[in-house]
Amino acid sequence: MARQFDTFGPIYRERIGAQDTVNVYLPGDSARLFMVEGITPERMVVRPWLAYRHYRQRSRGVLLKSGEDWRQTRLALNHDIIAPKALPPLLPPLQSVCNEFVSRLHSISRPDIPLPDLSNELFKFALESICRVLYGERMGLLGDTVPADAERFIQAITEMFRTSVPMLFIPPELLRLLSVPLWKKHMNAWDDIFLHAEKHIKKVLSLRNAKDCEGKPPHLLENIVTRGRLNLEDITASATELMAGAVDTTSITIQWALWELAGKPELQELLRQEVQRAWQILHAGDAQGSPETLSKLLKDSPLVRMTIKETLRLHPVAVTLQRYLAHDVTIQGYTIPSGTLAQASLWTMGRHPDIFEDPEVFSPKRWLRDIHGEASPFSKAGSHKDEAERPDEGVANWSDGNEETMKSIGSTSLGPCNGAGVGNTFLALGFGFGPRQCLGRRIAESEMGLLLINILRNFRIRRFDDTQVDTHFELILLPSRPIQLVFEPIESENSNL
Repeated sequence: MARQFDTFGPIYRERIGAQDTVNVYLPGDSARLFMVEGITPERMVVRPWLAYRHYRQRSRGVLLKSGEDWRQTRLALNHDIIAPKALPPLLPPLQSVCNEFVSRLHSISRPDIPLPDLSNELFKFALESICRVLYGERMGLLGDTVPADAERFIQAITEMFRTSVPMLFIPPELLRLLSVPLWKKHMNAWDDIFLHAEKHIKKVLSLRNAKDCEGKPPHLLENIVTRGRLNLEDITASATELMAGAVDTTSITIQWALWELAGKPELQELLRQEVQRAWQILHAGDAQGSPETLSKLLKDSPLVRMTIKETLRLHPVAVTLQRYLAHDVTIQGYTIPSGTLAQASLWTMGRHPDIFEDPEVFSPKRWLRDIHGEASPFSKAGSHKDEAERPDEGVANWSDGNEETMKSIGSTSLGPCNGAGVGNTFLALGFGFGPRQCLGRRIAESEMGLLLINILRNFRIRRFDDTQVDTHFELILLPSRPIQLVFEPIESENSNL
């Protein structure tokens, strides 16, 4: 898309198959799209995923639902997943997984030799983490032997994403009628994904019915079931989609963050010093890692949080964010009618010199105010508050589309302060925006933050060689080749909370 923007300017229309889309990349223009998304935002659906659910007669979860049905399900889940108060009880379990992962790194890392299959190790970490917070269970993925059912699930997730891309623009129903092997592989992958989720959900419900939950650590499924706002089919579908969507996305982002830090030893050391200071203060008063302690650890490590944000700027998981417009809107002088599919290009936005100074430079500091509260020289859009200091965008109502509200977001033309009003919010859209932003955002940010903190305290990371790593598309954006990093242990006392 970057080439098309260079050719046609900051907005252009194209047809892909039978689908017309309007594409933008400027933060102010992206803001205008989200302001007319309506109270039940709609985005482009992955057709083979829907086709599978239709053919197997399975319910859609919150990821694939639409309209009022989506809104009611999302509201029911928000309280237990994305609400700020839902997060702290989940931090000690996440820290426990981080501790075990660091122990595994110590056991498998060797001096001057790249870690074998970093991608798979991080995938297993992410899966272990989401199972722990979702079901309250450990899967045993961080040992030398992976349980067979977990290995099957890992393979199914990979196969599901791999087989989705070729079917994006070919009717899945046609592939099914022709018994194309691609369709069969996609079906089998989803069967294994649902089977894995159902097994864990049944176990949780069985323990609950037996009243064997007393003393068990907190987990999301128990809270959702107890609240009683969703039926079992909805819970199963949404839990399955959360599992499927939470693994690749976080593991790939962590992989890119480690890659970038490995290429900048001075920046890596700066983060390590920040982490060590925060850790030493907290460790003195709380050796176990309480929810309060771990919440403060994350809060007192702003450069770690900004590293995640900077990683998502350069390496977004998705190429674009899409919305079907609920109202007409005028952008760059063009009137776009309601019902149009509009896309904000995350890749182009994050790497465009009209938005970020030195856009190819990995610099988490660009997201921080300096001591005088002035803008970082690395961002042309000006300084702004970290998300942790802003109200939750998920509760904002941008749906009215009235012109007075539209004017408040500032200019959408090219310039050094693009969309300076709320446009600054739209510089960082890695988790989406508004009521349909990533449901697991807070959990994912905390999971990645805690893992980076633990790794930085225990290892120095460097690249094995200088070979360039590019990006390729498999429904999500992935490294074009295996990332090879060397983990050098740091001798320290009290490395674990």
